[in-house]
Amino acid sequence: MRQTIVHNCKINGTFYHHKHKNAALQCLSCNPEVSSTNWTLVGECLINGVCYTDLSKSSIDEMYICNSSYSTSEWSMNQTIPVPDIRIHVSPNSLNEKYELECHLDTRRMNYTHFNITWLWGNNSQVFQDTSDNLHLMRLSGYSITDLGINVSCRIEGQYQLNKVATTFRSNEFYVGIKTNSPVEIEKGGTAKLRYWLTVPLSCSNCSFHLTIRDTVVFGVANYNGCNGDIVTLTSGNGCDFETNNANWNASKTLSIKHRPNRQYGVQLDTFLITLEAVVSENIWTVLEVPDIKVKVVQHYTEWHSKVCSAYSDPHMTTFDGLHYEHQYKGKYTMYRNKQRNMEVQIQLTSCYNDNVFCVCGIAVRAGADVFIINFCDGWSVIQYVACEHSPVLQVSKMKQNNQHYRITFPTGTSINVRIARVNPVNFLDIEIRPSADDFNNTDGLCGTLTNSCDDDFPLRNGNSKSTATSCHNRLYSLANLEFSNSWKVSSGIDLFSLHEKNKLSLWTNTENYCKCTSRENGKSNDKCGNSLFPSVYCTDSGFEPIETTCRNNALAGTYTIAIPKIKGENHITKPGNAFVREYNKTMNESLKYCKKELVSKDAFQLCSQIDNIPSQHFEEICAIDIHLSHTFIWIAQTYETVISRCIHELHLNPLLQTSHTKEGQSFTEIMRHKLCPGFTRQCSRNGACRNGICVCDHGFMSPDCSISISTVPTVDHIQNHGLCDMSKEACRTVQVYGRIIYEVKMMFCRIQNFYMFEDKSFQYGSVNIVTGKINSLVEIRCNISAELLIEQKFTSYIARGVTVSVGHNGHLFSTKSFKYFEFEPKCQIPRGTEADRFFEIANGTCFVNGRCYNDMEFNPINIFEYCDSKRKQQEWSFNKTSVCKIDGIYVPKSNLTSNSECQSCNPEKSVYNWTVVDNECFINYTCYSNNDRNPKHADEYCDPLNSQIRWTFNESVLVPDVRPALLKVHQTIMNVDVERLYFECAMELNRLFYKIYEVTWTWGSNQSLILESDVHNMQNLWLTETHFQTLGTNISCTLRGKHSNEDQNGTVFTSEPFFAGIYITELMTVEKGGSADLSYNLTVPFGCLSFNNRTLPCFIELNMLSPDYTTSDQCYGDIVNLEHCRVKIWRDSWSTPRKLAIKHRGRQMYGVFPEKISMKLKTSSADHPLWDTTKIPEIKVHVHDSKVELQDRVCSAYNVHITTFDGLHYVQPNQGTFTLYNNRLKERNMMVQVKLTQCDDISGVHCICGVAVRAGGDVYVFDFCDGKSIIQYMSCQQKLLDVTTRSKDNKKYKITFPTGTEVAVNIQYIGANTFMNVEIRASETDFNRTEGLCGTLNDQCVDDLAETDGKFSPVKCNSNEILNTISQQFSDSWRVSSSNDLFNISNGAPIALWTDHDEYCSCPSAEISDKFECSARAIVPCNRKNDYKTIGQLTCKLSPIDNFNLHTKNRTYQNPTTFKPELVNITVLDAQSLCRKAIENNTAFKACSVVPNMPSEYFIHMCGFEVAKSKSVDWIRHTVDSMKSRCLSEVQKNETLDDQPSEDIPSITETVIMAICPGLPECSGNGKCDHGLCVCNDGFMSHDCSMTKTVPPEIYGVRGNGICDRNEINCDTAFVVGNRIEESDDLSCRISKHVIHPDGSKSFEGTTIVRGNVETLVEVHCPLKTTKQKRSVRNTGSISFVEVFDVSVSYNMEDFSDPERVILMNSKCQQNNGTITELNFVLKDDTCFIDNQCLLDQEPNSQQEYLYCNAQTDRYRWTFDESENCKVEEQYFSRNNMIFDKECLLCNPDLTPYNWTLKENYCLIDGDCVSHDQKNTVDECLFCNTGNNLFEWTKHDEVCITKVDKPSNAEKSSSKLGLILLGSIGSVVILFIVGFIVNCYVKNNNSRLKRKSTYEADDHYAMRRLPRMKVNN
Repeated sequence: MRQTIVHNCKINGTFYHHKHKNAALQCLSCNPEVSSTNWTLVGECLINGVCYTDLSKSSIDEMYICNSSYSTSEWSMNQTIPVPDIRIHVSPNSLNEKYELECHLDTRRMNYTHFNITWLWGNNSQVFQDTSDNLHLMRLSGYSITDLGINVSCRIEGQYQLNKVATTFRSNEFYVGIKTNSPVEIEKGGTAKLRYWLTVPLSCSNCSFHLTIRDTVVFGVANYNGCNGDIVTLTSGNGCDFETNNANWNASKTLSIKHRPNRQYGVQLDTFLITLEAVVSENIWTVLEVPDIKVKVVQHYTEWHSKVCSAYSDPHMTTFDGLHYEHQYKGKYTMYRNKQRNMEVQIQLTSCYNDNVFCVCGIAVRAGADVFIINFCDGWSVIQYVACEHSPVLQVSKMKQNNQHYRITFPTGTSINVRIARVNPVNFLDIEIRPSADDFNNTDGLCGTLTNSCDDDFPLRNGNSKSTATSCHNRLYSLANLEFSNSWKVSSGIDLFSLHEKNKLSLWTNTENYCKCTSRENGKSNDKCGNSLFPSVYCTDSGFEPIETTCRNNALAGTYTIAIPKIKGENHITKPGNAFVREYNKTMNESLKYCKKELVSKDAFQLCSQIDNIPSQHFEEICAIDIHLSHTFIWIAQTYETVISRCIHELHLNPLLQTSHTKEGQSFTEIMRHKLCPGFTRQCSRNGACRNGICVCDHGFMSPDCSISISTVPTVDHIQNHGLCDMSKEACRTVQVYGRIIYEVKMMFCRIQNFYMFEDKSFQYGSVNIVTGKINSLVEIRCNISAELLIEQKFTSYIARGVTVSVGHNGHLFSTKSFKYFEFEPKCQIPRGTEADRFFEIANGTCFVNGRCYNDMEFNPINIFEYCDSKRKQQEWSFNKTSVCKIDGIYVPKSNLTSNSECQSCNPEKSVYNWTVVDNECFINYTCYSNNDRNPKHADEYCDPLNSQIRWTFNESVLVPDVRPALLKVHQTIMNVDVERLYFECAMELNRLFYKIYEVTWTWGSNQSLILESDVHNMQNLWLTETHFQTLGTNISCTLRGKHSNEDQNGTVFTSEPFFAGIYITELMTVEKGGSADLSYNLTVPFGCLSFNNRTLPCFIELNMLSPDYTTSDQCYGDIVNLEHCRVKIWRDSWSTPRKLAIKHRGRQMYGVFPEKISMKLKTSSADHPLWDTTKIPEIKVHVHDSKVELQDRVCSAYNVHITTFDGLHYVQPNQGTFTLYNNRLKERNMMVQVKLTQCDDISGVHCICGVAVRAGGDVYVFDFCDGKSIIQYMSCQQKLLDVTTRSKDNKKYKITFPTGTEVAVNIQYIGANTFMNVEIRASETDFNRTEGLCGTLNDQCVDDLAETDGKFSPVKCNSNEILNTISQQFSDSWRVSSSNDLFNISNGAPIALWTDHDEYCSCPSAEISDKFECSARAIVPCNRKNDYKTIGQLTCKLSPIDNFNLHTKNRTYQNPTTFKPELVNITVLDAQSLCRKAIENNTAFKACSVVPNMPSEYFIHMCGFEVAKSKSVDWIRHTVDSMKSRCLSEVQKNETLDDQPSEDIPSITETVIMAICPGLPECSGNGKCDHGLCVCNDGFMSHDCSMTKTVPPEIYGVRGNGICDRNEINCDTAFVVGNRIEESDDLSCRISKHVIHPDGSKSFEGTTIVRGNVETLVEVHCPLKTTKQKRSVRNTGSISFVEVFDVSVSYNMEDFSDPERVILMNSKCQQNNGTITELNFVLKDDTCFIDNQCLLDQEPNSQQEYLYCNAQTDRYRWTFDESENCKVEEQYFSRNNMIFDKECLLCNPDLTPYNWTLKENYCLIDGDCVSHDQKNTVDECLFCNTGNNLFEWTKHDEVCITKVDKPSNAEKSSSKLGLILLGSIGSVVILFIVGFIVNCYVKNNNSRLKRKSTYEADDHYAMRRLPRMKVNN
């Protein structure tokens, strides 16, 4: 179909052609492309029926136009609305200049009738409203604007009707204040003009405003090293303040500023911010804010910025403009000079190898009167200022870690870099001068004229110029100009190297006045103006530090001082040593090729060559010329170091290089860090690391290239000021030491010692300080003298003092030359002699006292009585001895009384130096008393001047002596040790007495006494010592008698009170049953220790607690235990500290207390003090009180489903599953009992307890007969807290006791083939208010006994005979055990919360002191009356739990003749109860138990009826009776009161019950007799109730450990055989067949034996394996029993045995089975031994003899003797250094021989005796020991010798024998102990294979202290 194209419109029924316009409205047309049915409007507007062309204005408001792009039907806003401008109108009058601001707008074409004008400024506004004719009158007055520095704007609103805004016109802001021409550009180092002007007048006629530059700060980021330029003002005295008056307020003002550059190329910080502040006087303005001015630093002129004038080596010169030339001339020359300023650089040259080579050896730099020199010419070694102005002009710094580099900077910024080139042993200089902008066109000298052209670089000194014939790129050797060089020679008048006082130097002056404006802390401006500001900014790189100087100390403002070097070296060397140099003869071309090859091979040289300002070719030519002229290669290294130095400087100065890269892409900064370090052949000499161009030396090395050892001592040759410090000029706090060369080191040390010089020229020395020194330069070290040394005054009569100074690099080695540095005052001290022989004299008419000078007759400034009298003595004060006393160093005028007493006065006639007591007075204890005055402290004492004026007179009889113990150190010469001995002193105030002799009578013990006598000067002879008494624990007293002579018997007698010597202790105390108490005690006497080599060895005594010993078998006693330890150490240093021993009464598991009083003993022991082994300590009587009786009958029982809570609530719990029966809420104990209930049999609906699990902390013991299991064992045994017992001969009754005393009784019963249990829990005192679970809460009320786990409960009422048959299912389920908390499913070793109640009770030995005692958490004493219970589980505690043997897999048919099928009945509960009552009440046991307290007999009858009715079986009657019997027996065993007999004929209740109760119904099943509660079975019968026959062997399942017993883990002496229902039998036995596997794999049969077994539990029997072999089937064929294999079977009658089970005994430490369980193949592990039936690791020692050990590489089955640390002599073993006791010269030294004694050095062994070297024969003095001749025989003297033999007398023999006896009786113990202690300490510390004991001992240290083995020859 063809598409139709529309070309016409049909509008309102009329057709129109395309573009046809509407006749009435020409803006409408036909446009069929838009619409064919309506008119179209394009490019125009149709508003209110009128057509308007685009952009035409509205006739009503010209602010509106037609804008078809926005709208074609409405007016659009005119976007070109005019903007008002703010105009100022000033109206001057006589008082001020008034101004107004007009908001001007051209309104000629506007038709508004009204205008609103709003003025806005700051936070203020003002509104005007008027007709359009008055628009120009709505002005803002200047008075309204009170702030200067704000913007003002206005807003005009046009209105056609009043208050109806049509159009708003907004002005631009008008600034009211000060305007500037910011930003401003300034040339680097140049000047610029700042302009500022006011925008409004000041509104006053005569006022003015002050403009202040507050601060100039950098606007941007600081450069990398902090060297920034700054902006200063150029002023003529105004500083930073500028004033402008109001007369020409609108005129522009100017301010000149200057940029002070830093020394770097380019501009780093290109913008500064100048902050301004304005203050107006007499004006309304309150705030005057001025905008900051930004100043941008630019650089258009770079003629000088990278220029360098250099002088290298000998020297090769380069001018600023790059002209290279040679200057090989000796002398002093001006290298640089600024023609406009007094700045100059001079250099000095000297011969440096031969007459053809001259090098720079010195440089002198001057700016004004500042002159700094570095001079190594003609023997000088100087780096210092030689002239200084008052304020610094030159800035000098040195590289921090390289004191061979220096930088001197002029005020203009021109800088000089100096490198000291060390060509051993000569120093030469490399010099580089970098100009500043100030130098352009202003330099001359050897550096030429800096003009950017080298044509004029040879200016002569006279001003002429010597033309050059070559370009600037000339070769060095092609240009030299002698005329030019000679013109710059320095004449003597201007020689800076030889300054003297006659030289006149002009001071530095600035041509311009600079001011630096900075902000103060208070916000005000601070201007610094004048000559101290220089044209450039001085900055120190981070790698440099300024050099300090004392030169300016004496320079006043406007002057300078000269400090001329004074010491010059003699016989100085100007050339490198010949030993260092090897000569060559190369041509210039050969030299150039060699230099290029060597230099270019260095990476650093290649990289530095890429820097534009480093002329690498120039340096190659320098190297070649030096080699060619000197004929040596030594200069090539210097050239390389020069290049590196130049390269580093360029990188620091040129910031562009810091971010640039080489053509290889490497960063120049990285190059500087790692490659630009000293060292031509080896960088940093391979003794350090390169860091930023600096060698960081390894430990032990120093110098710039790390080539010098730090142990090298500095070479120093003189000290500051020839060793003199004038104290009138300086404080003498520092001293400079100078040398030829001092290498840079991390720390320099100064050894400074005070000295004092006396008049005879002798010296005394004081304290020594080693302080860190400061390396000022290559030749100078500054040492600070500490304040401690400055104020030290060890002597007073010296004539001079000072310090000696020596220096070193490492704090240990110091310079061999030590310098004396004297401090003196020229007023009185006159130095004489030379520096080497210095002495002082005191000037006439002066004194020198206490380090200060005084004129004759000058008074002591701090004491008016002392004065200088030089004629009497010049070194001490004088005073008038006729009118003054000098008492205690204080002067007192004659007759003056003391300041604190009125009875003492100065009386020089009697005493010049002491007070004199006034007549008829006493002066006692610094107090005055008159005649007969009483002592205020002792009324018996009074003043009697006739007797004594200085002490009291008293009645002597009032004194009472004290017995005081103390220690006396006694030296034992035999072993060279000191022993502290106890002694007692009869102490009294003897200073109050005046007797010459004293007699003391000591009494102690029972009638022991001793009388001693001594003079008053030897009172120690009256001491009572250890030799006088033998024991402690007794009273000691003394009686003292004073005597005037030996014959005097009338002296006063003084008697002491008794003193108890020993341990004072409380003898009687009370403790609550189960409670604790503190036993107080303390030592009353000290004890001593041994001292060896002036070192006191630690020692102690021990206090041992001995528990009561109760051995009566049928009683259960409580006891006293220690809460800490049975043995307490008391150390020597704390012997007097009062102590307490924490004890606890452990109650028994019975009611009541027995005994009521317990005796406890304490005993001391000491390895060091035998005296303490016999100390008497009385017994302590402990009374035990029982106040808690509420827990005596609290039993929770679970008889099948019948539960009785602790508070007596009976209820039935009918649900199956595992439940928490008991839980103690103390979380740190984790005590709980869980029970598992299941259906009793397949017939009845009764539920029984098939499982019981008991937990305490990490211990869990389980009875589990559920689901065919047969388990009685520990499931977890980590803490051994539970006490598990079973009744003897009745292994169906068990008791598990918690540490708290809570007891769980488990009684096992058989119901057909099933096994079930009853549970009884007896509470302890710790259970009160803490129990929860099915047993309820023990709190004396049963209302809350059915509380759930969250504590909620339904109240119940208790009735002793009623049973609650229905309980809440919610209660039962709340105590159902989840799988995660199920104790039946825990595996041994699994993580389980431990018992964390840390109380431990130590049961101490009962009789003698023992190292072994038990400490546990058990708080009660287990009660086992008549030994009817035995402990089980101890041997198997740590074994893994046995597997759950399933009864269904090993069925067993029980053939019990007494077993009968249960009789089924169908009766009601009441009928069942009647049946039960009849059967039970007729039972003899019931009758006996009915009178037992706490026995719920009626409850058992109710319970029986319930079970019979529900099970329909009367067999439950028997089970109820058994349960009742067990409960009854338990009650009588707990209640001791039932043991009492009413009379001799009537037995006690306990005896009656025991005689009537036996298991079984009838008793003993009719197969035995009841004897005291136990069945005695007839022949052929067994078990607890005689119900089983012996012919059927036990049912055995296996052996614990799956038949493997690992000796490395447990003791394997017993086979733990497990089975089911293993009954008690007197004939129970084990048949054991033994096989042995030998190391070679062979096997042998050892025989079969039958031994008696031990029934552990109902499911376990223990068969001993190590028994005497009674039968052997075959002979033993093996020599070594490696692994043992046993086949074990069990029998009840020693005839009928079970099938055998196998157990293998091995040791996993050294044995492993490479075969299977059936085919065994045991082998020895690598690196192990098997010796004496024990496994050992390689090198493991013998536990009994540490001299033997396992050596798996030598012999794996025999011991190896340790020859390295032991000896074997005569089949005895000895450790290293062990000796024979009576042969001190023989010792064990395995280094020489391990199989004999070694004779000690300097000893002979003659006739069996030890004789020291040179010791003579006691019989023949002609014979002596000569170790150099013969060690075993006497040597005869070579000289003639006469032998004289004297026969000893009998008296001598007796004396000798007595001495020997005394030695044996008294000293032997001490000597033995000392020898043993010292030797064993050595053994303990050095014997690496000494094995500690594994058993628990109280003190390992004590156990190790034993005497060594000693062999004594008779």
